[in-house]
Amino acid sequence: MSTITVFVLVQPALSNSFPGKIINCVWVFLAPGSRWINVLWTHLLLRRSVHLLGHPGLQEPQGDRGEQQHQLAGPLLGRAVRCWGEQLCAGQRGQHHSTIGAFGPSSPRDPAPELCVQRPRTIYGVSKVHAELMGEYYHHRYGLDFRCLRYPGIISADSQPGGGTTDYAVQIFHAAVKTGCFECNLRSDTRLPMMYIDDCLRATLEFLEAPAESLLGRTYNINATSFTPHDLVREIQKSLPDLEVTYNVDPIRQAIADGWPMALEDTAARRDWGWKHEYGLAELVRTMLTHIATGNQLAQTY
Repeated sequence: MSTITVFVLVQPALSNSFPGKIINCVWVFLAPGSRWINVLWTHLLLRRSVHLLGHPGLQEPQGDRGEQQHQLAGPLLGRAVRCWGEQLCAGQRGQHHSTIGAFGPSSPRDPAPELCVQRPRTIYGVSKVHAELMGEYYHHRYGLDFRCLRYPGIISADSQPGGGTTDYAVQIFHAAVKTGCFECNLRSDTRLPMMYIDDCLRATLEFLEAPAESLLGRTYNINATSFTPHDLVREIQKSLPDLEVTYNVDPIRQAIADGWPMALEDTAARRDWGWKHEYGLAELVRTMLTHIATGNQLAQTY
């Protein structure tokens, strides 16, 4: 079995909480128990060497600490390229995980196209755009098979929300099952693009496996469903009619959400490598409620 050079590259922000290793001079951070990492680890171990240059599920830190955490996101790619050697870039496949945070208030919002003015106003978004452009530069300059996906908000029952702007859409499920009450920190009419974790994983693997000759671009949007807190509450109440929701808007998170797309235009991904989501709002809600209710029952058993 051939040696795999490097498995996962994540932003340096994770170094305080993730055990780090160096493999062939490239930083590798592994997330114990993370379903996202475990699935990709298995895929890479069995199939091919792929260099993953980011993580879609990170929250967007704010203030000085956020700037310290995200200021090296782009140069991390340059560090990897220097480790490989410029002559070895051709044929190497690297994937960066960007997000809706790469767009800003001046971007078209409904939907946001792949090529448009971005100009994000958070260091989180600036670091994403920086890495996108660095990757495309290394592709055109040295032949690196750079690939980038812009993910919407990712919803999963497998991990607790980390405080990001879209995390209300995870917190509400835990609150609905455990207490029947939830306080939302965004306005009820705030529409944002979202995706269930299974669609996220499948999109990532399909994109990794797509033939290079089929890709007409380097950076792709992917979309699944878009909804507001009000939409989500109404759908959850079909199963849990006693759920009570109040709104206490956080001005910082609301300002961030107001500068993000309401939906992502993903025609190119559907055309070039066959992307197709499976979970709409109804399917997402049913699946999340089932997973969380089952997890609570198991926890009570043990």
